Amino acid sequence: MACAAHYPPETPAPVRGPCKCCPLIDAQKLLTGRFATRLRMGDTVAQLKGLKELLDGGVLTQEEFDAQKTVILDAQKSKITQVAPAPVVGQQPMWAGLPPPNESASSWWGMYKPEEGYSKIGPDGRFTRGSEPDDCGNCAYSFFCAPCAHGEVMEWATDGKVPSCVGLLQFLFCGPCEVQSAREMSEDKIWQIHNQRGDPKAQMMGPNKQAHAGLCPCIMGVMLIPFVNFIAPFIVAIANIENYSVMKTCQLLRDGEVPAGVPEFTGDMSNACPVCGDPGRMSPGCPGCKTTED
Repeated sequence: MACAAHYPPETPAPVRGPCKCCPLIDAQKLLTGRFATRLRMGDTVAQLKGLKELLDGGVLTQEEFDAQKTVILDAQKSKITQVAPAPVVGQQPMWAGLPPPNESASSWWGMYKPEEGYSKIGPDGRFTRGSEPDDCGNCAYSFFCAPCAHGEVMEWATDGKVPSCVGLLQFLFCGPCEVQSAREMSEDKIWQIHNQRGDPKAQMMGPNKQAHAGLCPCIMGVMLIPFVNFIAPFIVAIANIENYSVMKTCQLLRDGEVPAGVPEFTGDMSNACPVCGDPGRMSPGCPGCKTTED
């Protein structure tokens, strides 16, 4: 019986392997060229049956049979379990500067939320084990003076449109609703910071407010459950601490950061733009800066 090397391409043989008339073909060689193509296209069951017939007929030794059986099963397993690689979308970096501390999060707010024991900012801008010097003070302040901390978050997230005193009163009126509102506004604020910095990630991913949509209903539901509703204020307090922590982390990393492509101005402050206040008169789109350039 002829071996695989002697089969013409059109011969519909279930198995093409070495025989006694030819040198033993290494099992790895069967995975290349014409042998691998035919093994992948052939039916596994038919191939194994053909191998068994060759073994029973004395054409193949037990060692040759075992080697080729392993090759067939491995090829079939590879064909089943192989996963197509994800398409590569360009090679450009996602961040114009240091990335958020938790850049893999599904929301912009979550990218600045520290995990337990990992709130220290490393040299690469990411969270590492440890804590920042002000972490304990910020936590105590946002817990024991929750309305004040909430007011600060609202003023920061809205760029002063909601003063801290108003945010304080809103928190006293409905804490569960306000902690959710603060998260959603912080989501917008953080996205705007990265969008203005020119981060490609901000162009690909907008604010994800849906990630925070269930916070208030969840707390309200807990408040309606007898014998459990006493923990609702603690949930509100924890959520408020997280909001305050996210704000402080973002301020620590992003305050004073120069947007991508805009050089830092270190000259005379007396020639500031009367419209936007930019001392270097380099703000794109500002009519005052544009007039100066013209």
